Amino acid sequence: MAIKKKTVQLPSMTPGTHRTVSVLSFGKSGARPKVYMQAAIHANEMPGTMALHHLMPMLTEADKKGLIQGEIILVPTVNPIGQSQLVGNSHAGRYNHLSNENFNRNWIDVSEPVAQKVWKKIGTNPEANVKMIRKAALEALNEMKPANELQTLRVEMQKLSTDADYVLDLHCDIYAALHLFTAHNDWIKGPTGPLGNAGAVQALAADLGVEATMYNDPYPSTLTFSGVNSALWARLQDKFPQAHIPQACMSVTLEMRSQHDVSDAQGLSDAKNLYRWLVRQGVVGGKQPLCLK
Repeated sequence: MAIKKKTVQLPSMTPGTHRTVSVLSFGKSGARPKVYMQAAIHANEMPGTMALHHLMPMLTEADKKGLIQGEIILVPTVNPIGQSQLVGNSHAGRYNHLSNENFNRNWIDVSEPVAQKVWKKIGTNPEANVKMIRKAALEALNEMKPANELQTLRVEMQKLSTDADYVLDLHCDIYAALHLFTAHNDWIKGPTGPLGNAGAVQALAADLGVEATMYNDPYPSTLTFSGVNSALWARLQDKFPQAHIPQACMSVTLEMRSQHDVSDAQGLSDAKNLYRWLVRQGVVGGKQPLCLK
């Protein structure tokens, strides 16, 4: 199948200018499992972008061979607002200069509008509940009227991620070893509930060679991007304790070492490890590539 390319245009905040976000889709739209990966929401954190840069041709080749069983969405540079924030020769892409917000805070908790949409229909059939909640989440996001480009960015990216089985948000730190953050429900249950693929986070940690894995219990209180995608399900479980609502999205923040750890060789290694994980989750068919360190 042909790779699908989409450009999301953000509203202009300055006369004569506008910013766009490039989105690439692999596999068949609506197929499962669905994976959403983005990098550089903190626009001065580029190791994840380098990894997705190398993952793109691997997925293109897999798509040509008909190996992609699900749907994969990549957003290699998700934050054009932060990318434009240069102070002298320094890239200051962590905080929005207009509002002083951390770009990885204040993402959208849609659990309340979703609860209002589904409370009369939620029941004991897990598959029906998942389908209903995903539909309601997309409806809630489509009903929103963002007032500026940052709010628009949040709404449009969550439209792409809110119905995913797996969400990977690629970051890095100033100085750090490779590590990841997730939520307790993601760690113990996995994206298809307690009888499903409960080892997905552990497999990701193993395939990438992370040196530490941390989780919030039950979910992060701050509205990070990976947090709102995962916590939707945990919050609804709290709201409807008698219903059968599985943890239908495994969402992870990957800290890809340090800001200076950007190289072609390292990016290729990370991409091969991500591809290996996609094979192990049944998103891509074929052989697993060797895991490079």
